[in-house]
Amino acid sequence: MQQTTTKVTLTKRTVSIQELHKYVIWGVGIWIIFVLTFVSAYYRVSKSEKFDGLPYKTLTDEDSQRPAESYPNN
Repeated sequence: MQQTTTKVTLTKRTVSIQELHKYVIWGVGIWIIFVLTFVSAYYRVSKSEKFDGLPYKTLTDEDSQRPAESYPNN
């Protein structure tokens, strides 16, 4: 009787670990897609001429902040 109980418990644990792996793989996959789309969007905006004078462009090492003239007036 004890062997049957051990086999059933072991089988349930194996199934739950496989389900956990499935969720971890999905979570990591979604995180990778998020990172890739963020990098892609950042690159596209930084190369766009439309945003040349706006604070979306990266600062140089000498700049600590963009000049006030580069921000749009309200």
